Amino acid sequence: MITIHKPEIVEHDGKVRIQTAIDIDGEKKQIWFEVDPEYAEYLCPERSDAYVIGLLSWAMRHKHDITCEVPMGEELHYQISTYLIPSLAKNSKVLYPTKIVADLADTPVSNAGAIGTGISCGIDSMHVLASQAENGHLYPSLKITHLIHNNVGSHGVGRRAELLHPGVKANAVKFANEIGLKIITTDSNFAESFWEGHWHHLFMQTYSDCFAIYMLQKLWKVYFYASDGGGDFSTFNIVNSEKNGPYKYDLLSLSCFSTQSLTIYSEGGAKTRFEKTKTVVTYPPAKKYLNVCVFSVSNCGECWKCSRTLLALDALNQLDDFQAVFDIDHYKSHRWRYYCRLYGEKLRGNKYLKGIYEILRPKINVLHRLGGVAWFFAFWGFEFFEWFCNKVPFFSKRYNAYVQDLLDRKAEAGGSRE
Repeated sequence: MITIHKPEIVEHDGKVRIQTAIDIDGEKKQIWFEVDPEYAEYLCPERSDAYVIGLLSWAMRHKHDITCEVPMGEELHYQISTYLIPSLAKNSKVLYPTKIVADLADTPVSNAGAIGTGISCGIDSMHVLASQAENGHLYPSLKITHLIHNNVGSHGVGRRAELLHPGVKANAVKFANEIGLKIITTDSNFAESFWEGHWHHLFMQTYSDCFAIYMLQKLWKVYFYASDGGGDFSTFNIVNSEKNGPYKYDLLSLSCFSTQSLTIYSEGGAKTRFEKTKTVVTYPPAKKYLNVCVFSVSNCGECWKCSRTLLALDALNQLDDFQAVFDIDHYKSHRWRYYCRLYGEKLRGNKYLKGIYEILRPKINVLHRLGGVAWFFAFWGFEFFEWFCNKVPFFSKRYNAYVQDLLDRKAEAGGSRE
């Protein structure tokens, strides 16, 4: 049983925190979320909405019901309990149909009417701004008024988060200042309190991000949630959803998390990431601030996100325009290695790179194909090794500690923008 106790608002080191105790079978965790004082009025201690959303996936995977000491919005409770939970549980052999016990409030939470989106400066979040720059004049009532940069798991936890979060945040703040939008920066211990290894954020992302959205539900009228995952809505899938990221069923979850007072759109969900990249390259600020890296504050050029972005820029003949954010000379001198990886991904059926491969295919020669075959077998060898390590308790803890240490060292090597 998970019990969400009554939240309280406190001042902490020049910030304002909303915090509450989460009781899990008698073990209490103190969960906090903090903002600058000017945004304290938009925190919502009278509702348990944010906590229920944030904990829902974890509760279903660990077979817990949820009890709330403060009310939950009636509309939100209805949609989650009637549509989201039964759909996920019915199509999974392991997910538990969590019951949410709470008093229900039928009065909508009033808000300040703000239109927001998160900003990490990656392809997905840049696409939100690039699309508004291109088509925003058609929808003046949906013009973005605020950006927000949250810390709810995308940078990992521990030393890695300490290294990455300040630099990525600084880049987002500079970007917001240049385009003339207000930016809210937040911090929270939510991710580390429920962390379950280096793939944790992949399986919690939509829930964690919507936890942060609902923490400020008195601010937002509309929120453009940057769709993730690489594919478009055609990849929708709720079968065995515990094995995939929740981006696979954002069409369902975000509709259940939206109410008459707060609408959350899956922005960019109708496009693949390559199609979004085509829009982003036409947006001048992206050439200075695009930041996609998994490993470091500056784009490393080697991780899987950097690699696919460089290949996309290559396919679009836009490499030279992004000299400020990537080491393009390094990419060009090692292009053969990226092409080998691209072919290897094609062999393993990675449809998210299909559009890139179709354009670059004439440049893929026999040597690239041979290298791609080698990469293909190396990838599946690693996948088996990781699966084995995580299945055997003796190795699991050691392997995850090794991966965390590796990520920490890569973050340290990546430097800082501050």
